[in-house]
Amino acid sequence: MHKPAIAFDFDGTIIDISRRDYAVYHDLMQDLSGSALPFGIYWPMRRKRTNIHLILARSGIADKERINIFLQQRASLIEDVKYLVFDTVIPGVVNTIKLNSSWVTPCLVTTRYDVKRLHWQIGELGLNNVFRDIIIAGKDKTKYYSKVSNLKLIVGDTENDIDAANTLGITSVAVLSGIRDADIIRLSCPGFIEESVASIDFPRIMKQ
Repeated sequence: MHKPAIAFDFDGTIIDISRRDYAVYHDLMQDLSGSALPFGIYWPMRRKRTNIHLILARSGIADKERINIFLQQRASLIEDVKYLVFDTVIPGVVNTIKLNSSWVTPCLVTTRYDVKRLHWQIGELGLNNVFRDIIIAGKDKTKYYSKVSNLKLIVGDTENDIDAANTLGITSVAVLSGIRDADIIRLSCPGFIEESVASIDFPRIMKQ
């Protein structure tokens, strides 16, 4: 009998990406002669899904030319090794997954564009033996989650994960360790909301 599978998002669910996200923004503000907001203001705005144009306006970047440069440069830098090194594994996540791996199959479904750097980072963070499968997803994660055999639960930190679960009729857990706060993620109607993967009672949720 096949074990039930749990699909985990990566950024914000398994690893804390807040410092990487901020470092890219901060460095680009310097390059573009803007004024970077403090992390304590910037990150809550990101988690509230604040329009990036508003964040940039508050940072002194309002003209179309510099906005376009920022968006292009951010896309090219966000997966650069220089910034990936800011990421850390969220405390307790790996132990929680391993404690439940005797009766479930953990899989990773992540939207990344540089596959080599993803695998490099997974190795650097000591995550090589945590997941059975690693699926590189496109922007619409629904079809990629559907590729996970015997999928019973999706765990993620954004609407991309929860909306996919709802479309597929799969139970979902939204975690608050990533780029959405509780008010925003609640709008997607997750089955459960937890602080992080480490606080999920998988046996209880899987039995419901």
